[in-house]
Amino acid sequence: MGERFGLVVHIGCGEAAGRSWQGRVDDLVLVEPDPERAQAVRGWLEETGAGSLVEAAVMDRLGAAHFRRTSFGDMNSVRVLTGATTLFPGLRYLESVPVQAVRARDLLDGRNVAAIEGLKALVVEPPSEVLVVLSDLDDAGLLDQFDAVVVCVAETALHDGGADRKMVTDWLEATNRHLVWETDSVDPDMRFARVEKNWKALSLTFEQGVREFELVISDLRETYALQFDQDRAILDSLQVEMDALATEREQAVREARAAQDALSEACSERDRLRREMDALATEREQAAGKVQATLEALSEARLECDQLRDAMDTLTTEREQAMSEAQTSLEALSEARLECDQLRGAMDTLTTEREQAMSEAQTSLEALSEARLECDQLRDAMDTLAAEREEAASEAASLDVDALSEARLECDRLRSEMDALAAEREKIAADAQAAQNALSEACRERDRLRGEMDVFTTEREQAASEAQATLEALSEVRLERDQLKGEKDVLEDRLVERSQAAQRAGAELEALRDDNRLSLRIQRIAQADLADLQDRFAALADEKLELERFFDDLAQKVSRSMEADQAPGAKASPKRVGARTRPTAKSSSKSTKVTSRAKSS
Repeated sequence: MGERFGLVVHIGCGEAAGRSWQGRVDDLVLVEPDPERAQAVRGWLEETGAGSLVEAAVMDRLGAAHFRRTSFGDMNSVRVLTGATTLFPGLRYLESVPVQAVRARDLLDGRNVAAIEGLKALVVEPPSEVLVVLSDLDDAGLLDQFDAVVVCVAETALHDGGADRKMVTDWLEATNRHLVWETDSVDPDMRFARVEKNWKALSLTFEQGVREFELVISDLRETYALQFDQDRAILDSLQVEMDALATEREQAVREARAAQDALSEACSERDRLRREMDALATEREQAAGKVQATLEALSEARLECDQLRDAMDTLTTEREQAMSEAQTSLEALSEARLECDQLRGAMDTLTTEREQAMSEAQTSLEALSEARLECDQLRDAMDTLAAEREEAASEAASLDVDALSEARLECDRLRSEMDALAAEREKIAADAQAAQNALSEACRERDRLRGEMDVFTTEREQAASEAQATLEALSEVRLERDQLKGEKDVLEDRLVERSQAAQRAGAELEALRDDNRLSLRIQRIAQADLADLQDRFAALADEKLELERFFDDLAQKVSRSMEADQAPGAKASPKRVGARTRPTAKSSSKSTKVTSRAKSS
């Protein structure tokens, strides 16, 4: 009791709890939600200045709340009364006042509990709020920083939602803690106890952790063995893949060489096609010049045709004058038609030869020149026909008109032939473009093969580096396996020692439990004997009262009989006095009986 404390947090301190800490605490925090009791604590603090007061109710939330005051101040709470009315008959509500609600962790705001020198204590007197305070501080990691934690625990819940003994002990067992009860409790229904670490439970938890760790080690061993087998299989498969890749690389090298040869051939073919394209371009220019000349000749032919039309108009007027010579002109026209058919056959032959040998474009151009010469011959024939027309005026007019129509048709046919030659030229140009595109594709294919060769080389280097890393990891795993074996042997030794200590602790625990059961039985028997003795004492007191009344009546009868016999009266007075003082002893025995019952309750 004479120890010095660095910090004390007293929740539900009441009016005079602060005086018990006076002079023993460096930092005293008193918590009291009751306004009247808080006023008394505030007055004491103003006189002494020994601590600070928090006038609020400790709950699991922040904000405002209603504090219910009752006829018994220790049962005041923000909760509704339930079991307290059974434990304290006649307990009633007085009023409800508004208060502020705080959490237990908020009481330590601004304080570094771990850095405070001296002992640190926590006292929780409201039994219904014990679990709220402990759980909130434990969640905040502050409960284990107190050296001493004292709580008041109720056997049954006193308020709605309040904590009872079972709830508190269950929570403490779940957090590896237990209660150390006070030895001389005044009230068996609300006892104070000290919260301490349950080292046996912690030891069991540690042993469970050791067993789980051993299971993890065994799983790691199995996993390591499986991983080792898998790595070995992977290495074998990698070796096979590397051999296959080497074979593929050699094949790819051969294919790349073949592709390079094909590329060289394609390049030479490309150069040849370019030369042919240049020749075709030259021929095209020459053909264009020839076509231009042909167009100019056609223009001249059109002019001549216009002139012929004029002449035909003149000849039409003269046709009526020379009808007799029409038959001769018709025979000459038939001969001209035969010659035109022969020319058409020759042109068809030339067209067939052109389709069979497109590469001989120069020959086609020469054939075109011959056709042009034939056209000149046709002009000469036209001139001859014009001369004959002068000889046969009337019939020659119609004959010249038909010949002109045939000449026009022949010119149109020649024009279509020129268009066909232009289409053929465009086709040759398209073939040359296709050849150039094929060459471009061959170049791209060569680049792609080179890229694949680079990727293959990179992948081979990566595979080699990964194989080296796998071997290094395998060696590290072997070292780690040896370390784990050593740690496992050490843990097995520790486990044997822990198991022996646990067996000894279990035996001690069973002995302590037997002693506890025996003490509980003795306590229950003593309480039952005490109640029986109290009942017997009450019965004896009633019998004693009846006997005293009987003796009083007997004394009165004796005194009356003695007075009747005229005996000395001095002897009767002491008997009366003694009879009258006996009720006083009776009343004192009754008060003793009530006090003993109140204490036992």
